[in-house]
Amino acid sequence: MSIEIKIKKTKVAQALQRSIRDLEKHAVKVGWVVRDTYPGTLETVASVAAGNEFGVPAKRIPPRPFLRPTIAAKQNIWRRTIQHAVRQAIEGEIEPIQVWSIIGFRAQGHFQKAIKAVISPPLARYTIQKRIEKLARGSRFAASIEKPLIETGHMLTTLTHEVVEAT
Repeated sequence: MSIEIKIKKTKVAQALQRSIRDLEKHAVKVGWVVRDTYPGTLETVASVAAGNEFGVPAKRIPPRPFLRPTIAAKQNIWRRTIQHAVRQAIEGEIEPIQVWSIIGFRAQGHFQKAIKAVISPPLARYTIQKRIEKLARGSRFAASIEKPLIETGHMLTTLTHEVVEAT
């Protein structure tokens, strides 16, 4: 005796499978594009951001973390954002690839807000003096001459996200 069981795929199940396949094809990267450099130099914004995050003892630059604390503080929000966006993709309200853009914009904003919020450790007197000298020569600042992480605003404004093919 044999029993044959046929499983009928519903439209919802098919939409779910299609959405999952589409989501797996992509990912999002948040950070700095390798080719972004500081004007007039070859110094990449990503290397300056890493130096700020972890510190550069050889240059007497202390760590001013903004990436790792943001990840720790916001990962649950990002998880819920993804869940909501995936639900929207399954229901056909958005395209699956838009899930990655949504989370990219949200994370980018959180990191930018974190950069703006860092106030310690304070800048060294030497650094403040150098900023004052630059200002006297006509340089423009996006924030106070005493604000860590933001001298010209270049690191802040070049922070971006990109939806990429998953590897």
